[in-house]
Amino acid sequence: MYLSASVLTYNGAAYIKKQLDSILTQTQMVDEIVICDDGSTDNTISIIRDYQNNYPNLIHLYQNEQQLGSTKNMEKCLGLVKGDIVFLADQDDIWLPHKVASLFAFFEANPSIDAVFSNATLINEVDAVLPELHLWDIIGFPEATLPAEFNLFEFLYRVDNIVTGAGLAIKNVGPLLAQPFPTVQGLLHDGWIALYYASQGKLAYFREALFQYRIHAAQQMGGNTRDPKGLLQMNMDLFESKINTSSFTSTKASWNRLEQNLRVQNALSTAYQKIGVDDIVLHNKMQRQLKNNYELGGAAYPVRTKLRSIKKRLGF
Repeated sequence: MYLSASVLTYNGAAYIKKQLDSILTQTQMVDEIVICDDGSTDNTISIIRDYQNNYPNLIHLYQNEQQLGSTKNMEKCLGLVKGDIVFLADQDDIWLPHKVASLFAFFEANPSIDAVFSNATLINEVDAVLPELHLWDIIGFPEATLPAEFNLFEFLYRVDNIVTGAGLAIKNVGPLLAQPFPTVQGLLHDGWIALYYASQGKLAYFREALFQYRIHAAQQMGGNTRDPKGLLQMNMDLFESKINTSSFTSTKASWNRLEQNLRVQNALSTAYQKIGVDDIVLHNKMQRQLKNNYELGGAAYPVRTKLRSIKKRLGF
């Protein structure tokens, strides 16, 4: 079984050594590390070159002539790997030593699964562990309270993406790459990869924290560290077609999320058709849910609802 690590880099000189060291010290080694750099202007490339000198047959570096953005850069990187199983990585996160071995064993035990994502501990910019919270807390994955008959594709479609690329391992990459990754505002590569495999019934989650996820000001997506319990509850409410109208702030947050989800899913309709997914039932369910939430919120806060409607028509 050939194992690949697919790493995205961009101006991450402060962290890339820690990332590569964590990959190189796994209890089960990968067979290649493919790095796609999206136009770094710091000394990231020179650091990677030093590693290449020490591991010439293991580390492969590709530099984009023009910036692609994280989604298209990952698409490119996945097209360059040779692995039967590919472990995705971001330059500022750190793998725990048993990550590869744990996910490899998971695939061995679950042959029908083609993609799996794990939880993570949280660290700050100086590698200090943030106590009590984990990654799934701050991205709103209410795994502990999910119903027994839980459909992961429906959750991703109707609620939010709770799959972080740095926690993903995937196999059978060819079918995923058969169609270009869709370019949709509000959807990154990990969101599309998760939707693709979940729509095929081939995505699973791994409860254990297998890497350290870095929280810092410059990251593209970070999660909610201020009110993780509120985020978890809102995501459960959205999945169960409920709305919290205890305040206008919570009411508006539900509206905003449903509106954003509908925009993303509308934009993905052609992509779904290309991979043979019929999303009409889920799409209609979300439209009904938004209509119902408008009515419930409007009844609780008629004046503020009217003002919000006016502002939206005016483009605010």
